[in-house]
Amino acid sequence: MRIKIKILWAMLGMSMLIAVMGVLAVNRQQATALAGAIIEAEDVARVMSFALMTDANKLSPAAQEIVVRLHQSQQRDMVLVDVNQLTLADAIPREIGQPYTDDPGDEVGATIRDRQVRTFIEVSKDYPSGIKQIVVPVVSESGGVLGAVILEYSPIYDKLMQSTKSTTHQVLLAAISSLVIALLISFYMNRSIVRPLQQLTNVALGFASGQTDLPMPARRNDEIGKLAVSFEHMLQKRKQAEDELRRLSDELELRVIDRTAELASVNEALHLENTKRKLAQESSQASEEKFLQLADNITDAFWITSPDLKKIYYISAAYQQIWGRSIEGLYADPHQWVNSILPEDRERVFAMFSALMGTELQVSVEYQIARPDGVIRWIHDRGFQVRDAAGNILRLAGIASDITERKRTEDALRASEAQFRSFFEQAAVGVAQVSPDGRFQLANQRYADIVGRTREELLACTFQEITHPDDLAKDLSSVQQLLTGEAQAYSSTKRYLRKNGDPVWVNLTVSLIAEYAGQPKHFLAVVEDITDRKRLEAQLFQSQKLETVGKLAGGIAHEFNSIMTAIIGYSELMLSDLPSANPLYQNAKEIRHSAERAAALTRQLLAYGRKQSLQPEVLDLNSVLAGMEDTLRHLLGRGTDLLLVPATDLKTVKADVGQVQQVVMNLAMNAADAMPHGGKLTLETANVTLDQEYVRSIPDLKAGEYVMLAVTDTGTGISEKIRARLFEPFFTTKEVGSGVGLGLSTCYGIIKQSGGHIGVYSELGRGSVFKIYLPQTEQLVKSPVPGRTSSELPHGTETILLVEDDPDLREMVAALLKRLGYTVLVAANGIEALNIKQQRKVGYIDLLFTDVVMPHMGGKELSERILASSPHTRILFTSAYTANAIVHQNGLNDGVALLQKPFTPSALAHKLREVFDAIPQAVS
Repeated sequence: MRIKIKILWAMLGMSMLIAVMGVLAVNRQQATALAGAIIEAEDVARVMSFALMTDANKLSPAAQEIVVRLHQSQQRDMVLVDVNQLTLADAIPREIGQPYTDDPGDEVGATIRDRQVRTFIEVSKDYPSGIKQIVVPVVSESGGVLGAVILEYSPIYDKLMQSTKSTTHQVLLAAISSLVIALLISFYMNRSIVRPLQQLTNVALGFASGQTDLPMPARRNDEIGKLAVSFEHMLQKRKQAEDELRRLSDELELRVIDRTAELASVNEALHLENTKRKLAQESSQASEEKFLQLADNITDAFWITSPDLKKIYYISAAYQQIWGRSIEGLYADPHQWVNSILPEDRERVFAMFSALMGTELQVSVEYQIARPDGVIRWIHDRGFQVRDAAGNILRLAGIASDITERKRTEDALRASEAQFRSFFEQAAVGVAQVSPDGRFQLANQRYADIVGRTREELLACTFQEITHPDDLAKDLSSVQQLLTGEAQAYSSTKRYLRKNGDPVWVNLTVSLIAEYAGQPKHFLAVVEDITDRKRLEAQLFQSQKLETVGKLAGGIAHEFNSIMTAIIGYSELMLSDLPSANPLYQNAKEIRHSAERAAALTRQLLAYGRKQSLQPEVLDLNSVLAGMEDTLRHLLGRGTDLLLVPATDLKTVKADVGQVQQVVMNLAMNAADAMPHGGKLTLETANVTLDQEYVRSIPDLKAGEYVMLAVTDTGTGISEKIRARLFEPFFTTKEVGSGVGLGLSTCYGIIKQSGGHIGVYSELGRGSVFKIYLPQTEQLVKSPVPGRTSSELPHGTETILLVEDDPDLREMVAALLKRLGYTVLVAANGIEALNIKQQRKVGYIDLLFTDVVMPHMGGKELSERILASSPHTRILFTSAYTANAIVHQNGLNDGVALLQKPFTPSALAHKLREVFDAIPQAVS
């Protein structure tokens, strides 16, 4: 291989030398061509120097003639410029006298300054030679620079370059040819010299190692061929010598075999018996040594006894460490072994070893022993029989192992397993082991109870099968993150589907348990049933939503009340002013009627918002229902049966009787609509006790004693979706124009304001049950007090300061008070009222009649300032909110005089006299 490389490098070096010599020749020829072009340009410059006169601006006609003829004959451009680079001669006459501009690098200027020849090299289609132009300075005889000649593109240089190209091609061809020849010579030398020499080298190496059947190079008539023949003769002679030596060795071996056979036959009889005896003795001694070495070094006690266990043949050293007794003592008294066994285990151990002494080939038993130091140890003893060829028991043998630590570990493991099992089974949450593909492998009873299945049914499922379809995609995504290592655990809220199809909400926490190699082993899933909490959250959200809407409804109703008060007041004034025969009287009456309807609607809004002014009294619901029976039968019609089921000894409740009647009427009307083809409506009362477990799922309801009113119909029922919005205001399932959706929302507001609760249970196609719970009271029902029958409005002469921010209501009340004989001072707000009070020089104000809620200054602050200067002034508040709401939200004392909006002229007249005739009370 080294010879091959050397030859190849020599040939390649020769080729490279030829190529380098060719390149040098080409470069020399190109340099010669470039020098010729420059000499030509210098000659032209000298000729042009004679064409210039002393004044460089005056040019000989011969110079222009030379430039023109050169362009015509050789298609070459020559330009003559002066020292200022103005064109003196050019093949293009219009350029004469103009600055020479084809000089972006200022090469012409540099040539004029330093008198150096410059060439412009640019290989292109127009200039194949590479020379674009040559700039030569024009020097006078005196040595001064007269200008410069720019000679473009020399054909002489092109011709020289063409010849250079042919030379280059020849050099390249010669280099390639020399490389090919070098490769051919290398191939020939490798085939003819190197390869045969390599074969002879291999033969020589093989001959030195003793090989004779080696391949030889092909015969050839040269020095290598002669060398190969010599090697072949040498191999043949060596083969002949080896054959002869092998023959002599075989003859000698045959003779030695014959003599050895004779000697063996003579000595065999003498040594055979001794040899056998010695081998047996050595084998027995070696086996005994191995046994003793093994028995004395193992941690288990190896023992050998007589068939009746009365004599100890052998006991290993481990006995002394395990039993804590000496081996010599056991040899002397085998009963030590029996005495060390704890009494509760002896009978069982005796039974096992009695069987070993009989028909049992081997036994295994575990028992406890007591060491002399009082330590108790566990022993695992295994015994077996040793019989002779005839089947008789020669001895008993066995191994006793100390398993105390194993027993302790087993006990600890059992205790741990029991503890884990107890935790697993008694946990308040569901715990399960799930395979990576989602199949339940292990689950406690709580998990099965949560998903509504037996444990066997759960273990036959996958979590995908019992997961709600809407939650499955999110669950699978989280599991995939665990499997890919993006997360170690995740928690989520999801729904399972019980066996009966009911959804159950759970909090799920899943963690991945991996094997040592990092592969997923199983998931550990912990679930908590949060269905009740979800239900409570939904109920709380519904309650808060209804509360919010109620506040909005109450606020709207407050504004409506001010408007309705003005309308009702003006209509009452018109009715009192107009005779009944006047056509306008009937119009005023209709206005009042419409205003009263609007006021009723406002009261419904206030009832829903729990801001209505109630007049609670002690009621017997049985009596209220009995008084409504005829009205309800007329309302339901003949196709519907009405059944009253009054409870005996029914407790009384405290509520507004009119509002309770309104609730019953609304529920009865809804029941009638739900039974278009007739049915049965049952009104039932009962005394009930609601405990903490029951009210836990009902916000704002306390445990205690209640009176229940159940309204049950046999109508079409209410779907779950509609039940969720049943008590929302303006929600209705009736056709447009059949209801405004305030019936049930009003019932809800009335019952809540009365401290009770209303709920509904319904099944589609089977009817609905509305249950109303009102707190019980121990008070007795009062007898009714006759009301006021006089239609005469009470008058007065006192001075009243009226403060109301609503202009319509303010004007109506002022007109009414003046009709009643009062002196009226009117203000739009608290600040204006104080100004009127300060500007009043004579007299005093008997009563301040003010709205509670006003801009800039509320009624409470205004009343405090009035009383500070005039303590004798009476105060009468008015508001669309209830007295209870006004007291708690505006800081007024209980018992303040308050006139609820909307009020009639009659109500205002009587309230004024009531305040004037009463004993003054503090406002705050």
